[in-house]
Amino acid sequence: IESHTVVWIMPTFNKGSGGHTTIFRFAKFLEIAGFKNLFVIRNGSENSDPKLRSRQGLLDELRESFYTPINLEIKVFDNNHKLLDSVNQLKGDVVIGTDIFSQLITLNCSNFNDRWFFLQDHEALFKPASTLSIFADMLLQDKENKFICAGEWLKSLTDNQKSISFKLGVDSLKASLYSQFTPHSSKNNIKIAAYSRFTSPRRAVDHIWSILTHLEKYKIKFEVHAFGNDIRQTKFPFKVISHGVLSSREMYRVISQSDISIAFSATNYSLLPYEAVSLETISLDIDSSSNRKVYTDGSVMLLPPIVDVAAKKIKDVIDTLN
Repeated sequence: IESHTVVWIMPTFNKGSGGHTTIFRFAKFLEIAGFKNLFVIRNGSENSDPKLRSRQGLLDELRESFYTPINLEIKVFDNNHKLLDSVNQLKGDVVIGTDIFSQLITLNCSNFNDRWFFLQDHEALFKPASTLSIFADMLLQDKENKFICAGEWLKSLTDNQKSISFKLGVDSLKASLYSQFTPHSSKNNIKIAAYSRFTSPRRAVDHIWSILTHLEKYKIKFEVHAFGNDIRQTKFPFKVISHGVLSSREMYRVISQSDISIAFSATNYSLLPYEAVSLETISLDIDSSSNRKVYTDGSVMLLPPIVDVAAKKIKDVIDTLN
């Protein structure tokens, strides 16, 4: 029996690509269910790692940092223009656009039975008001479009009965193993894991570090384990260990060895806070309308945007640990 083919159009990826983690988990389950996945990379030449600008390089990275595919093919196009020139060559049962540029490209895909948009963020907020944000809003408001949304808040933006939502999940087996075999730190020296991907403004990394700098004024002994980007050149009035970009396995280890995990997301909630919860680490995110709609069970603590108030809230958490 011939497998049904799902074509995913997406930006290129490397170790630490958070948004791709959810895409790959979806694809993995589709493969288990008997589907064939085709990953179409729309901007291969933009990958910061030259080794990952080829099909084989991306396949190797996929196996190393994400999952082992069982029924998958990858096609790499250097840029959006080259993909658009060849878009009529793409065929399958379903095509899925995974970011605003991919979603615009899928509008030109005609050799498919169905089209969906995979929505993990409110991308109209990524940039100031612009042509791109107008297109992002247009896609959301078009009642003919169908969306797979990460959470109810994003689904509410589509105003579309055809859309479905899902909860961002964690690899619970890996998380349970790390939480059992990797002890948390000594309470005499609090460890805080901080997601520091400063290349993504929506992660509000500057705000995290402002809060932690204010926390230091309470004369609490703590050290910060930063991951997501290399910040070794940045100086702080407290101890910082920069882990750089991590694979999911490495990230689990850092978070599981920490008492507190801070990961902000301003355009929709992300995987990281729930992954920290699954690792039995206290999890903190930014207080926003989208996060309030998602974190309703009290498992993730929301920090207000006011620096001194947020720092006091973290101090209170540390006091309970001591």
